Amino acid sequence: MKYHYNSLIIGLALANSTIFPNNLDSKLTYFPPVSIIARSTCQSGINRVVSQIQAKGVPRKYIKVTLLKNRADESNYGNPSNRKNVLEFALDGTNQKTGKYDEKIGSKIESILNSSSLMKTWSQIIADNCSNVASINFYLVGADGFVTYAIQADGTMKRRQCTEPTSDPLPWHLRGCA
Repeated sequence: MKYHYNSLIIGLALANSTIFPNNLDSKLTYFPPVSIIARSTCQSGINRVVSQIQAKGVPRKYIKVTLLKNRADESNYGNPSNRKNVLEFALDGTNQKTGKYDEKIGSKIESILNSSSLMKTWSQIIADNCSNVASINFYLVGADGFVTYAIQADGTMKRRQCTEPTSDPLPWHLRGCA
């Protein structure tokens, strides 16, 4: 985002009653606050993953991304990071016009959910760009089960192993089987 020098000078002069020398560059660059940069970097990572899911044949309208704030430690203990959020990619194979399951889209979604390498790569993209996301869920809307990747102490993402819950919450590396 660029601001013209004259507009910036007038705004600053009015706000601070300060007069600036005339030898400044004709354009000044706006640097957003770090929190805005962090959010936009995270959004860029999410957009990149959504684009890659679309490239696998799943239209955008079948992809729902949800950020669950402060939910990372609800079902698990031992989070090795200070990250607290969960990001979900809900892939819905239901045709919104007919209300019926779209077999063609559904098979593409199932192919994605059967690819550990794709989901691990996408989880790492999110981890590298979203400093507040501790775990990522991928699932087919209306189906049992989901796949979860969780942050590790070294910053990498690792798939949580499915287990029959014997305690609540579970250790960080496990998830309850649906």
